[in-house]
Amino acid sequence: MSEERKIPIINDDIDFFSYGIRCDNEEIKKEDAQNYVKLDFNGFCGQLGTKVYLVNNHPKKSISVLIKIQFMYENRLCENYTTIKVYPTQKKEIGCTIPGPSISQKFIYSIVSAEYSKE
Repeated sequence: MSEERKIPIINDDIDFFSYGIRCDNEEIKKEDAQNYVKLDFNGFCGQLGTKVYLVNNHPKKSISVLIKIQFMYENRLCENYTTIKVYPTQKKEIGCTIPGPSISQKFIYSIVSAEYSKE
């Protein structure tokens, strides 16, 4: 008789989290949409900054993306959240990493979540 395992044996080549394994179907949809969006940093702007683009790589579906922007203001870390809709295959400019006038104030963009838009 063999012992039961506390955890399953998982093939090291498989990243289960990237496949969106969840028990709730809604979570699978949200994670699937997030696989089609990305931030692209390209081009100059402001005071030595880089343009930030939100890219939707899905060929047919619009995606609503929750973006977090972190920055320092009066020596305090601040966060701003905004939802941006991108259409299929769209690349939309959404900001600048150093918009100015100060070159020391940097804005850090990240994707929090994404879901298919209800059109």
